[in-house]
Amino acid sequence: MAPIILHDDDVRRLTDMPAAIAAVEAVIRAAADGAFVAPGRHRVDFGGTTELVFAVGGSRQGPAVGGVRSYFSRYGQHFDDQAVIVWDMASGRMKGIVLGSELGVVRMGAIGGAAIRALARPEASTVALIGAGRQARSHLEAALATRGITQARVHSRSAESAERFAAEMSGRLGLAVTASASAEAAVDGADIVIVATTSLRPVLRAEWLAPDAFVHSVGYKSPAGKELGLDVAERAATLVTDSPQQVAAAGASFILSGTEHLRRLEPLSAFGPERPPSAGLTVCYPMGLTGTDVVVADLIIEGAGPGRDSRAGLAAAGA
Repeated sequence: MAPIILHDDDVRRLTDMPAAIAAVEAVIRAAADGAFVAPGRHRVDFGGTTELVFAVGGSRQGPAVGGVRSYFSRYGQHFDDQAVIVWDMASGRMKGIVLGSELGVVRMGAIGGAAIRALARPEASTVALIGAGRQARSHLEAALATRGITQARVHSRSAESAERFAAEMSGRLGLAVTASASAEAAVDGADIVIVATTSLRPVLRAEWLAPDAFVHSVGYKSPAGKELGLDVAERAATLVTDSPQQVAAAGASFILSGTEHLRRLEPLSAFGPERPPSAGLTVCYPMGLTGTDVVVADLIIEGAGPGRDSRAGLAAAGA
């Protein structure tokens, strides 16, 4: 059977966010137990500002799948033309290829959902979103899949974008989503704060956050460019990442490098119902655990069904 080839439109149609979150949670547990291979990204330098990046991952046990995600990066900016290739490890058969950038958005949203389930207070009901792009949409869907969210507030540097996001997501999710005039107003009293921006400068202050809030930083997190300042880490009782290996590989380019906070950083796999985070502010710095993209791609490929090997094929099948 020829490998299935899927595109962004297919990913949007076929994504099941609760299932994607469950798949990511399984990878996080398996990686912690040594049952999933998740090395740091391999970067091929093409002249200092340009890289071809490869992220490889796969399972050692169970329904073994492995694969690679590859993308082009210039000045740290990832291009949308990306490819994730999935193989069945038992047979060596290529199962499918997912092209485009939507899979990465879904995968990061699913990691966010796993973090919310492990780290946000069980009674959390209000979510604030700083940023109104695709990552904000994906993370709001993930928050609804993992907590009893009754209200969401969104702020963007573009008021028009925030209003459009609020209207779209209110209609799509049946949730009260409102646009806030400022980041401070958006995060005021929020149980969960999703920061998903392209900003290279901090977009909020630690003093604005509720004492027991959970904060998830999706955007830039390096000393040179960061959407959260170190004041947030300083106030936090618990600091978490999904991939300590990738933090180590990032070295001096990770936001907490060279600070006393780096030694406080704990793996997401250490938390769950048996071990909730300490009382107080919790902050997660997701790195995008390698291999989660492969597993989420496999989930979507399986959902496409046999014989659906192109965007045209999916459309003809009514997917």
